[in-house]
Amino acid sequence: MKILAVDDEPLVLRLLDATLNGLGYHNTSFATTAAQALHLLESSKSPYSCILLDIRMPGMDGIELCQQIRRMPAYKTTPIIMLTSLAEKEYIDESFASGATDYMNKPVDATELAARLRVARLIQNEYQRSAHLEELNRAQIEGFQPMAPFDFAEPVQIDDVSRVVNSRAMENYLRQLDRLGLFKIGVIGFQIRHAGSLHAANAPEEFYGILADVAESISENTREVNALIAYLGKGSFAAVVPRASQIDRRDLEAGIAATLYEFELADLVDSTSDIKVSVGTQINGSVFGNTPDKMIDLAVRSAQGMTESKPKALAARIWSLAG
Repeated sequence: MKILAVDDEPLVLRLLDATLNGLGYHNTSFATTAAQALHLLESSKSPYSCILLDIRMPGMDGIELCQQIRRMPAYKTTPIIMLTSLAEKEYIDESFASGATDYMNKPVDATELAARLRVARLIQNEYQRSAHLEELNRAQIEGFQPMAPFDFAEPVQIDDVSRVVNSRAMENYLRQLDRLGLFKIGVIGFQIRHAGSLHAANAPEEFYGILADVAESISENTREVNALIAYLGKGSFAAVVPRASQIDRRDLEAGIAATLYEFELADLVDSTSDIKVSVGTQINGSVFGNTPDKMIDLAVRSAQGMTESKPKALAARIWSLAG
């Protein structure tokens, strides 16, 4: 596993070097500035398979550097672990929103780092699968070959949509928030209605297109609360929002419908199909304890259990939001 570690403190890098060597990771490069890191990434003959970034650095900080790295085609999906002494939720939010896949506090514990690197390897494998699907999708668009099929339950990576992360990154994000107290957040579930039928009736690239447009519509309609969103498979999405958010479920559902209408999503499938997204009730964290898995499960179940809105009422909301 080829690793790049970036920190402005040489002592921290020496400690990381010793820790990584002790764990059996010997192919590691080090940088003390963002400029050095970018040079190493651009000049390396083979791409790095994992990147460790400090957040607080002079000049370009770790969050800005993470964003720059994500703009590089070779590192669009490479696991990035943020290493920092900062534990405030805003830094965790910005880290994951900028493209990080995990987050660790300093001083780095060797056992925890070993576990995170194992997860990074799993993420890398998932991303490679998704990258293969995306490559095949581009080839299909250009007329060369169809996109490879993917399982309905697979939480495929949805790229190039603001604040949409891999499902594994979402798990890591919630794990970090769990340490700060999950009662500070809420989770909203979203369900594409009749998703199984849509998956069965459409080619893989068409169903992937549906997922991408639904993801973007959720992102657009939750922009004000800076939601972090993940696709979980089976037509289900989850968004983490501030607990204090006052989001009207029906308005959000209608807003998503209006946005999908603007995207002309129906052009991707049979004209008789009717793509709708159900929005569940926000599930808030509690001081009495709610595990991340339980919150997501409750949120998705809530979305799946929502009944069809009355056509006239829904249409009125859609047109009022569409202006």
